[in-house]
Amino acid sequence: MNEVRNVDPELWNTLAEETIRAIRQRNPARKIIVGGISWNAPGALKKLRLFEDGNVIYTFHFYSPFEFTHQRGVLQAAPLFYNREMEYPGDIVKYRQYRETIGVPPGDCAELARMDRAYLRRELAPRLPSLKRIPTAFSGAVSSGRSATASWSGGKTG
Repeated sequence: MNEVRNVDPELWNTLAEETIRAIRQRNPARKIIVGGISWNAPGALKKLRLFEDGNVIYTFHFYSPFEFTHQRGVLQAAPLFYNREMEYPGDIVKYRQYRETIGVPPGDCAELARMDRAYLRRELAPRLPSLKRIPTAFSGAVSSGRSATASWSGGKTG
């Protein structure tokens, strides 16, 4: 199961635990990737139960900047409607235009000069405590399962 949303964290944790237990009965050494709720958002890891299993890999998905990672995407109306190539790193003007075109406030784009690593660092900073809680004692790993552009974007990732 991938990118579950609108689910009570305890229900999700119970299902993950039962699933891991069932997999372990058939394959004790299989690597299992487990993400949290809310589309596997990094901050959702704080609600994810940790398992004493060195073969569990905890994953998160990071889609910032959304305008870049979902550009020309067919799964959501706004990126498809805007339908312009977004560059990263790049000038902030297209990001502001995107938001204006779809009718949302400029938000964090109003104060930025460029869309670059500084933006990503700022976006990830409040989520780091959730990522750092994954214990190394369990030999577990943390993986960002998704952080690049959608395969259909054709965007530049310089």
